[in-house]
Amino acid sequence: MAASPQIQAFITKLYAVSDVGPEAKATSHDDYADLFTPDAVLIMGQNTFEYRAGILAFRAAGWSKVAKRKHVCQGIYTNGKPNEVMTYGTLDYGNKDGSSTLGISWSGRLELVEVEGELKIAFYQVWIPILAMTVPPEAQSLIAKLFAASDIGPAASASSHGDYADLFTPDATVVMGQNTFEHRAGILALREAAWATITTRHHVCEGVFVSDRPDQYMAHGSVEYGYKDGTRTLGHWAVRLVLVDLAGELKIAYYRVWLTLPKD
Repeated sequence: MAASPQIQAFITKLYAVSDVGPEAKATSHDDYADLFTPDAVLIMGQNTFEYRAGILAFRAAGWSKVAKRKHVCQGIYTNGKPNEVMTYGTLDYGNKDGSSTLGISWSGRLELVEVEGELKIAFYQVWIPILAMTVPPEAQSLIAKLFAASDIGPAASASSHGDYADLFTPDATVVMGQNTFEHRAGILALREAAWATITTRHHVCEGVFVSDRPDQYMAHGSVEYGYKDGTRTLGHWAVRLVLVDLAGELKIAYYRVWLTLPKD
């Protein structure tokens, strides 16, 4: 589902305001905080900032050593819940000591609400590799296995649907578009439906992020579909996963997918 023009405009404004520091505009910190609800929560790396005071403190700390910065948002995703948005892109820093850091990858998840006719941010979590924890090898392995298994259909392997479902806990929840699939039976039904019209698909994972909660991950990338009618299409996706240890093996307890296809 493509983001609405209202959401696109708001996200564009968010990163534009984020890139204006106090030396360029005295009210820049307040302008940024005005984009949030009074009781908003912002999580950056391993730190949580609450309410307007916390967001102002976050801004002051974030600009204490930075002279300039530039966000490039490369993707905006919505799902069945129109108030939940996923973004990702890159960030360039120019520091006050003359050094710079370019091309930092980031991923964000926002919950938006309407306040007196205006969109505001109620929750915002940002994953940045230099701030976040390193993705553990076992999580990297599971996520790689997830997309590999996702791309194997029943024509290639009779057990493909079961192999995919085996990556999840028995009571897992998968949210795909506007549909929720619960437990193993639901995940098997999702697989059946997904492969009903396609012959091939290929995921490319372009980034995996973990933040202060080591069980929560986000990833983004592209996927190419080959349909039974001979057509092909390329889409872009972002996902959020909650992983748990089940009898010594990492499994997926929650999986939400944001997908944008050309027809959207």
